Amino acid sequence: MLYKCIVFYKFHFYSIVKKESITPNEAADLIRTAGGIVILAHPVAYFYEDNLDESDIDDIIKNMKPDGIETCYVYIDKNGIKHNDIEKWRKFAINRELMETIGSDFHKKDNIHPGIGLFNEDIILDERYINSIIDFINKK
Repeated sequence: MLYKCIVFYKFHFYSIVKKESITPNEAADLIRTAGGIVILAHPVAYFYEDNLDESDIDDIIKNMKPDGIETCYVYIDKNGIKHNDIEKWRKFAINRELMETIGSDFHKKDNIHPGIGLFNEDIILDERYINSIIDFINKK
């Protein structure tokens, strides 16, 4: 069992709380129940970090049934190498009729990652792309 320690600074006491986790499918169901939109985040990371190929990601999509997938994401691996596979994942989303989204993580400060997003990356979102996201959200 995993436990998380919570510190309440004002009162100076500690509490041990049981840490719960849920599956991605359970998370997707909760998001839908709350009226949210389910997005499969950064499949490019699954590809490079977890060695999942497109068929593995298709299996995740079949089980999770997300509304969309994060296609516009420049991945930086543990060696600091940038992988811009945006076109690959955009085609993937289009072929599966999934809404495309864009993401911007920020995990550390260095000369590549500012407070949010990336420096010196040309990711252009055309009007069709932006309107497709707006249309999808308005239909929900």
